Amino acid sequence: MMVEKGGFPGSMTPWRRVFAVPPALTFHSCRFHANPASHKCVYCPDPTMRRRIQRRRLESTPNDTLLTQKRTTMAFSLTSILPLPDMLALGWFFLCWVGYAYYADQRRWGTRELASVLHAYRLRWMTRVLERENRIADTVVLQTVMRSDNLFITTTLFIIAGLISSLGAVDRVQAMVSGIGFIAVSSRETVELRILVLIGIFVFAFFKFTWSLRQFNFTLMLFASAPMPAEKDAPDRADFAPRAAMMVTHGFASFNRGLRAYFFGLAALAWFIQPWALVLASSWVVAVLYWRDSRSATLATLAGPVTGKELP
Repeated sequence: MMVEKGGFPGSMTPWRRVFAVPPALTFHSCRFHANPASHKCVYCPDPTMRRRIQRRRLESTPNDTLLTQKRTTMAFSLTSILPLPDMLALGWFFLCWVGYAYYADQRRWGTRELASVLHAYRLRWMTRVLERENRIADTVVLQTVMRSDNLFITTTLFIIAGLISSLGAVDRVQAMVSGIGFIAVSSRETVELRILVLIGIFVFAFFKFTWSLRQFNFTLMLFASAPMPAEKDAPDRADFAPRAAMMVTHGFASFNRGLRAYFFGLAALAWFIQPWALVLASSWVVAVLYWRDSRSATLATLAGPVTGKELP
């Protein structure tokens, strides 16, 4: 411990001490602090000032302990809301959904998938539209699909409204399922999070169905601009069929994504039973979708010759 007498070099006064203080905290006007690069409070003669410097130094030290406590509290809160088995099950659920959506969207072009085969049929349909003067039947086909879109949009709104209202009756839901032996008991926060996940799934489906409906509306306008059979030299005749077929395919692609959200929304209901039930339901939905898109008898009938073996 370094001491000085009278505040000048050579003196020996025990109560004058050296304190290690950052340069930004040398706020007093001690004449021995004329050097702003100094890291020490050089024997300030005022004891009150020394105590203030000590206190300020302690306050300026990074409070790693407090930060660690906050992080521990946040981690504990997250774990209490969503336990580790639920986290893993939810991660597997979204991996199945996003992974299969990416797989289906990337493989549908140029492969023997249901979407690719149906696009070829739509291209033939639009080619024959140019050969017909009466196109009422073609318009009716599109309007039928649009009615299906409207039905799913309305149903999705009712489902979202029901799920939102169920957030106010979580205690009643917990009391109802608490007597069932194979259903895991969960906290109120976990049940609310599960309901919020379901709401997000059906909101996603709602946006996909509404976008599909708009695309079919655009296709109807494209139908109205189709050249007549007598207009052989129309400038837009050559690209009408591929353009219209692609518009219909885009509309059906959005419709299929909305339907896929319904499938995974039903799988998410298994989360209310057990986390492992969500894992099994998600895997089962992926297997069903893959079989229908790539291995079903419907695909074999549309893509290959009909031999009679496809009959159920």
